[in-house]
Amino acid sequence: MSPEWLVLLPLFALLAGLILELGVARLLSARGKGWLAFTSSLVALGGVLASWPTILRGQALDARLLTWDGPATLAYHVDGLSFLFALMAAGIGAVVLLYAIDYMAEDRAATRFYALMLAFIAGLIHLVYSADLLLLYLSWEVIGLCSFLLVGHWYRQREAAAGARKVLVMTHLAGYGLLAAVLLLYARTGSTLWTDPQIAAAFSTGLFLLMLLAAIAKSVQFPLHTWIPEAMAAPTPVSALLHAACYVKAGVYLIARLHSLGPWPVEWQILVIWIGTVTMLVGVLYAIVQADLKRLLAFHTVSQIGYMVLGLGLGTPLGLAAGLLHCLNHGLFKGGLFLCAGAVQHAAGTRDMNRLGGLAGRMPTTTILWLVQAGSIAGAPLLSGFVSKWLLYNAALEAGQFVPALVAWLVSVLTAFSFLKATSGVFLGAESPAAIRAHESPRPMLIGGTLLAAASLGVGVAPQVVIRYLINPILPALGVQPVIEISWLGLTIGSGAWFATGGLILALAAVGVDALIYWLAQPRQPLVPVGATLSVSAGGVFTGGEPLTGPGRLPASDFSLIVRQGLAPFYHWAEVDRYYLALWRFLLRLSERLGQASQWLERQAVPATLALSVALLLSIAIYVGQVGNSSYLSQAGVAGPTVRAAGWPLLAGVGLALLALLLTASSIPAARRALPLMMVTGLLAGLGLGVDQPLLRLILLEGSALTALALVWQTATARLAARVYLLAVLLSAVATVSGLLSLNTAPPQLVLALLLTGFALKLALVPLYLWLPPAAEAAPAPVIGLVVAVVDMAAFGELLTLRQAAPWLFAPAAPWLGLAVLSALGGAGLMLAQRDLKRLLAFSTIEDMGCLLLGVTLGGELGLTGAMLGATVHALAKALLFASLSAVEGEGPPTLERRGLAVRYPLSGAGFLVGALAVLGVPPTLGYAAHWRLYSTAAQAGWPFLAALLLATALAVLAYARVIAQCWWGPGQGGDDARGEPVAVRVALVGLSVILVLVGLWPGVVSGG
Repeated sequence: MSPEWLVLLPLFALLAGLILELGVARLLSARGKGWLAFTSSLVALGGVLASWPTILRGQALDARLLTWDGPATLAYHVDGLSFLFALMAAGIGAVVLLYAIDYMAEDRAATRFYALMLAFIAGLIHLVYSADLLLLYLSWEVIGLCSFLLVGHWYRQREAAAGARKVLVMTHLAGYGLLAAVLLLYARTGSTLWTDPQIAAAFSTGLFLLMLLAAIAKSVQFPLHTWIPEAMAAPTPVSALLHAACYVKAGVYLIARLHSLGPWPVEWQILVIWIGTVTMLVGVLYAIVQADLKRLLAFHTVSQIGYMVLGLGLGTPLGLAAGLLHCLNHGLFKGGLFLCAGAVQHAAGTRDMNRLGGLAGRMPTTTILWLVQAGSIAGAPLLSGFVSKWLLYNAALEAGQFVPALVAWLVSVLTAFSFLKATSGVFLGAESPAAIRAHESPRPMLIGGTLLAAASLGVGVAPQVVIRYLINPILPALGVQPVIEISWLGLTIGSGAWFATGGLILALAAVGVDALIYWLAQPRQPLVPVGATLSVSAGGVFTGGEPLTGPGRLPASDFSLIVRQGLAPFYHWAEVDRYYLALWRFLLRLSERLGQASQWLERQAVPATLALSVALLLSIAIYVGQVGNSSYLSQAGVAGPTVRAAGWPLLAGVGLALLALLLTASSIPAARRALPLMMVTGLLAGLGLGVDQPLLRLILLEGSALTALALVWQTATARLAARVYLLAVLLSAVATVSGLLSLNTAPPQLVLALLLTGFALKLALVPLYLWLPPAAEAAPAPVIGLVVAVVDMAAFGELLTLRQAAPWLFAPAAPWLGLAVLSALGGAGLMLAQRDLKRLLAFSTIEDMGCLLLGVTLGGELGLTGAMLGATVHALAKALLFASLSAVEGEGPPTLERRGLAVRYPLSGAGFLVGALAVLGVPPTLGYAAHWRLYSTAAQAGWPFLAALLLATALAVLAYARVIAQCWWGPGQGGDDARGEPVAVRVALVGLSVILVLVGLWPGVVSGG
């Protein structure tokens, strides 16, 4: 079989399953959809295993298929490291999907669940197979998006909405570190292939830290770990896949892959070692105070990945081997533990350990599986966790890292103690009321857990098989030699050095010390309830005055209370969420202050707009007159290329946006009477974009602006909004027409001042934006959507054309760049102050215009193409966002005070989400193709420009994430009956969403890449 097919087979199997899930959604039951997903994952597993012989021969699979977008190609490099992570994704993914068949059998959204699960698995496989860094980042964010949507699967629950929001914010914002590193590497080398030797030569400490930041958030390392306990609102199969196979392992893969770029400096090693060391200790200390079974497992994920990061930081052959072996072992035992936790919740109706107990009699098989996997994570001999932990102790001692070795040992003791507590509280003792109605899980759920438990036992008994056939083939790709073989049970190492014995002693002592601690904590006689405490049956108070509660046993909260009180200073200072919340409150207060100033200006919008326009015009004319040089003056009036920058993609995007908004308006009473004028406005704008004759284009575009003015005047509910829009349209028309007509005759500084002022008014750039927020609030959603998505984008098309026709206008770049950065940051910052969703979208438009203007000003192929694609995305996405608000607006103003809108308008909620992702440039939407070009152009111009764009986008992410989680998701208000949207609105929402996603999957269709 050719390398191409070996690479593509697992991806094709998963994508085919995803398409079938969507195609036969109405034909299959939830169980049928589960079996379909499981079958697809089995085929994918077979496809991954098909590449194993090549990997064992020490070879890599290299496949380079088609150009994807710009310099990015479908280039793949599958070596031992890629194979290990793909095997975990496909293998554990198949087990989880088998388990989900019964677990999700009654779920009404099974199609969405299984489609996202398959995309989740495919995303990680594509990530570890990709040799192209732009596609690696795309896969990175696709699995992030899948995680966000799966954590929010039960979006009607407040906890699910809040957890999903936290997942998106923390991991996506940190992910910009990876994107920035990729774009800076591209700017330095002109290559996007990590296999290219130029990439390794150009790699630096700064780029390493950027990538490490993304990996820390993804792999839940301190201090970016706090999203993972909130993600426990997801269905248990999601938790298992997220922890054991796909999501958190992506960060581990990235850290490991950085070893392929060359030897690490000592400083990198020390940093990563201590990140792992601190993380494992923080994770386990939070785990032991949890009473929720899944949250306990979540914090143990934090801790156990700290072990892996420690091994990768050591960088020695044994350290890398131990870290990667523990990564595999973690997938086995943590996947099994989550499946057991899900079985407990499925059977008993709760995962609160205070309400559980005595389940061993009702769920004997689940109990046995739990004990095997709990023993493995605790490091009990004969199980997989024992071997990898011993090797990690050994590697740390060998490298002279004695403190990390001792911390790792202490963490193992506390891990074992924690699981003894959980085992006692959930499965042992007298039956709790919740346990009385419990029952053993269905067979498919048990088969999945049994497979993982058997694998944990097999690796513990014969670890040399895994070392020889999985781990050793990886190490040469990481720049080290294979490790010396270990024997059965992992009891001996060929080196025979003292640190091997030391590692073994630590591993065995961890189990013994923990058992002793737990035994000493138990009462010597049975406990009986006496009032509010527990007493020993023979007399005397066992608790020493502690207010212990429970039916004759020590429940989880009793241990938690004692530990939390004893380590109160640690839990106070290590609670990093309070620092993040303080930063969030600061941003909100700052945004509110800016919002108050903006609203004051809006109340004086007419005189303020006039004054600011004059001030901007004069200041630009004076500035250009002072800094203008003979070269600039000699270029004035010289025509540039005749090629139109505003090509067919923008024209098509504006046309589709117009069609969608007309369909929406036809079904919305408030906008229906304006339909004829909307058609005229859109037709004039489209014709203006489509003609090449400058004078005719100018007439059509200005005519579109004037009809848009009539449209707003007809429909706006506030006269002030209409008046300030009238002033903006007239001033912009005068300035733009005067500048264009005098392009080759007037003084260049005057022409530049006129045109820049005119376009600043048309595109609502800061500070000449005062017309847009009031108009957005006062006009119906389809009407203001037409202004933003069609009329303004037609004007932006004229700016793109002008950039090529008269490049000398942008030679003094400072005025353009100043307005661009100010608009991007100001628009994004003011988004956070908005309560009205239409005003929020207005400020999002201002932020978009700033980013697009930066690309136009800096120019170059990437800058202009990125601006053109960005304008296309803006037209489609803003039309989708305003169309999503149209049905909601019929019941009242769409504000943040509205709750659970997606319950009543599910398709509008989905459309708003897709539109927001596209505007933010989140893969796989078309917005990614535009954003990486704009970011790359900014990176080539200087890191401050890249930082400004990323900061603006990050603020916009915060604003949109709050709206989705707080306004669209969560419990519905006024009943949970889905009202739905009119048919025409549904067609518009689905059509725009499909275009943004499908074209985003293959952006070369519109970018020419």
